Amino acid sequence: MSNTVEDVCSSIVFNEREEYNLAVVLLAMLSWSAAAGVATLMYFNPKLKEHPGELIFLMCLCEGVAVWSTLI
Repeated sequence: MSNTVEDVCSSIVFNEREEYNLAVVLLAMLSWSAAAGVATLMYFNPKLKEHPGELIFLMCLCEGVAVWSTLI
């Protein structure tokens, strides 16, 4: 059982199995949907946009952008 560094890296980092890719895409879309949902709720409810709420709103927007760029 002699595994080289290339074998280990290719099995962990460069995993090209379709199930793995599908799971990553589904998890990313779930995260993006949750961030978009929270941001939408906060945008349309002025009570939620008071002091700490506006920061959370902006964090949700940043999270959505980060997930989208990571997925692409």
